[in-house]
Amino acid sequence: PNRWNVDGSMDSAEREDLPTDEDFAEVITYIVSEHALALLELQEEMFTDINPQRDDTIMKAYECTQKQNAIMERFGRFSKNEAMEQSFARSRMERDLLTKASQQ
Repeated sequence: PNRWNVDGSMDSAEREDLPTDEDFAEVITYIVSEHALALLELQEEMFTDINPQRDDTIMKAYECTQKQNAIMERFGRFSKNEAMEQSFARSRMERDLLTKASQQ
């Protein structure tokens, strides 16, 4: 709650300026139209027509997890959180390598 410099107090040098209305609009637009929509569509895919006894359900779970990691990687990029972006990218790539190695 004390992150933003809104009252001009003495310790304002340690605080960040409040984002502009345009910054808020950019975040809201991204979250609503891209991030949340992609996650909702993925949830629909993940939990439709599943049967834990079928191999295609297991593959579907893997593929959806990879898609989810890609969505979160993009969120990290959008939010300028390099650690988040790299973590999800690394996780996704490591799983791809393991999958390719197991198929050989």
